[in-house]
Amino acid sequence: MDTREAPDGLAWEYGLPVLSNLFLWYDLAKVFLIVYLVIVALMATVFLASGDAESVVKLAKIFALVCGGLFVASMPIAVLWYANRVHVRYELSPKGVQYRTHERKDRVANRALFVLGLLSGKPAAAGAGLLAASRESEVTRWRDVARVREHESLGVVTLMNGWRVVQRLHCRRENYQQVVCYVRDHVTRPRGH
Repeated sequence: MDTREAPDGLAWEYGLPVLSNLFLWYDLAKVFLIVYLVIVALMATVFLASGDAESVVKLAKIFALVCGGLFVASMPIAVLWYANRVHVRYELSPKGVQYRTHERKDRVANRALFVLGLLSGKPAAAGAGLLAASRESEVTRWRDVARVREHESLGVVTLMNGWRVVQRLHCRRENYQQVVCYVRDHVTRPRGH
């Protein structure tokens, strides 16, 4: 679908590549690193409090292998699950940006996880399903965007609040400049490049 120009906004669909998406792998690596650091910090606190300082280093090595292994395993799993494309839709309006995934199998899996979690009495699984379902569609208001980073060679516009990425707009070659202009017109705060 081409970019739809409406009096109040833009909309387009995009087949987001999984394997070659540097931003996806960068963000996923950050998640695994944060999980690793939190787990090691918590366990180190427990081991140090019990006087077992030697186990902290062993634990850090084991969790590094586990997190690294899960990160590496996530690549082929994501490629197989999505057939190397995640189909998404972006809508820009005067209020902000809406992102939606068009992957039916994700919606089915998220709801199934929620129901199975409830039926099995496992609130963590039900919560994971709900959390995943809540991420199928996201809205970012322009007033929540403090910085914009433009990555023209990659066709990506990154929207950030004061400290983190809130949304990445993956554009087609033919609509990149149009999207950048629309974003610039609606974000009045300083932009980083």
